[in-house]
Parts: sequence; C-alpha cells; structure tokens
Amino acid sequence: MRRFLKFTGIGCLGLIVVVVIIGVIAVATARPVKTPQGSDPPQQQPEQPQPAEQPQPAEQPSALEDYLEVTGTEGILFSCAVMDGDMSQRTVDGTVPQNIPLKEMGWTATSENSCQKSGTEGTLKVAIVVGGEVQDTNSTSAAYGAVSVGYP
Repeated sequence: MRRFLKFTGIGCLGLIVVVVIIGVIAVATARPVKTPQGSDPPQQQPEQPQPAEQPQPAEQPSALEDYLEVTGTEGILFSCAVMDGDMSQRTVDGTVPQNIPLKEMGWTATSENSCQKSGTEGTLKVAIVVGGEVQDTNSTSAAYGAVSVGYP
C-alpha cells in the first residue's frame, strides 16, 4: 500500500481528502426516495407527553390509596422517617391526625417507616395503607414513644 501511495504521489492526507470529496458529492447528488403514490413518507410525530392525571379531590385525606395514616391523640406533634416504594427516604414532621402519601408503591415496593412522638403526653397510632387496605399498624403511649410499620 505504501508503494502504491508513493507511486501515485498521494499521501495519507491526500487520500483522506479524496474520500471526503467523493462522499460529499454522493450526498449532494442523492435524490430523496419517493413512495409509490409520489408523496413523501409520513413523518413520525414525536410523542407528546400525556398530561399527568390529576388526583381527584377527595372528601377525606384517607381516600388516597397508598399512605401512612397517623392518628391518636389529636394535636400531638410527631416526626416520621418515611420510605417510599422506590426506597427514597424523607422526614415528615406533623400534628395528629395526618395522612402522609407514599410514592411508587408498585407490586415490588418495600416501605419501612418509623414515627416518634415529640412529647410525653398522648397516644400515637400509625398504620400503613397500600391499595386502600391497612397492611400494618402499631401504636404507643410512652413518653417520646416510637412505632414502626412496614410493607410488605
């Protein structure tokens, strides 16, 4: 190959330039392919994202399908370590009663949650509801008591 390039007087750079020029000419002279009817092929429209379904306003917060239901003595403060079905974790502070939505609770979901009272008085009861059904429940009346609930 080296002898051929030397013999023809074309170096590697010259060969690359010739190939590029031939490619440009081929692209410029190519005709678009026509369909049998003589029209252009149909263009695929990019998929438009469907607007997310808005949750229907519920008469009660318990109308959610997947949530932690925190009940007990009304008005006591609590703090919960919440694990969504996709294993992401967050902390939720609140006042009894409250429902805490759980995200991504598909059929392979795992959710371990713990809640603690922020005081000495009252009772804290926590239930995990998945698919509209109570899966686990626990309660405490101990000072600064903690409870855990999980799914599955």
